[in-house]
Amino acid sequence: NFEGKNKFKIYDSFFRNKFFNSKINGDISFINNFLFNIKLDINQINLRKFLLYYFPENKNFNFLNSNISKKINGKLNISMKNTNSFIGRIKDLKMLLTFENGDLRIQDGYANLPYDSKINFNILYSDNSNDPFLDFSLNFESKNKKDFLRKFNIYDAINEESIVALGGKIFLKKNEIKFRNILANNKEKFSRQDLSNLEKNFNQFILEEGIIGITDFFKL
Repeated sequence: NFEGKNKFKIYDSFFRNKFFNSKINGDISFINNFLFNIKLDINQINLRKFLLYYFPENKNFNFLNSNISKKINGKLNISMKNTNSFIGRIKDLKMLLTFENGDLRIQDGYANLPYDSKINFNILYSDNSNDPFLDFSLNFESKNKKDFLRKFNIYDAINEESIVALGGKIFLKKNEIKFRNILANNKEKFSRQDLSNLEKNFNQFILEEGIIGITDFFKL
């Protein structure tokens, strides 16, 4: 359902394909430039299937081949009540996707995770032809760390509340990560040696075949 001329208002509509289905409302403008401000209330999504379709591992495609047009500028305000994942049901997922001259920014990301856990995140994908990268910051909090980590086959964790804040950058041409900092429980700062060890393992086991590895919970 839409109305307008050159600038369109979309209302009470739905968008569906084999990866997800969603309610859709918002505005799209073709005046001077292509601009949009769209709200997606997603009912169901298979994120890994979606990413593998556009960036298939067997063809060694990754974000370097995404070809996000620099002419696309606008915002997608995304919300989702719940979805299933390897770690259990994720609830109340929210994020703002901003497209700006070939860059993609994920702002104010938030989700409630299983076992009284939650996550906040911000991500910038910069399509720099010389050195494209993903810059990220993430805050994770769990009131039931022991049960949460069991999903990753870690069984020796103490059952206590835990907070982890981290930031870094993934260099997409080299498939390498560089952590700026990791802070646990607002006081325990990881040393440079600890960060280097994490970077080495992350590059070897998760980024070896490209950025798509971060969606594979078994690799994590």
